[in-house]
Amino acid sequence: MEVEKQVLEILGHQFPNSEINFSGDGRHFKLAIVSEKFHGVSRLDRSRMVHEKLNELIQNDTLHALSMKLNTPNEINNGS
Repeated sequence: MEVEKQVLEILGHQFPNSEINFSGDGRHFKLAIVSEKFHGVSRLDRSRMVHEKLNELIQNDTLHALSMKLNTPNEINNGS
């Protein structure tokens, strides 16, 4: 299974009813998630939530140089 499909499948289960965008060139990746699950959660803890789910892909070096934007819908609407 290609990386994009793996990531979207894993995160789709963790963040249902969320907007998930993932792209990359095979080594460097960008991930953006807009989810209500982030409401009231610090930026650091949001990152931890995602890393925890993607840990296996990170550990086996399938995902490298992952940059993330993790927001609530309200933050997007307010330009935060």
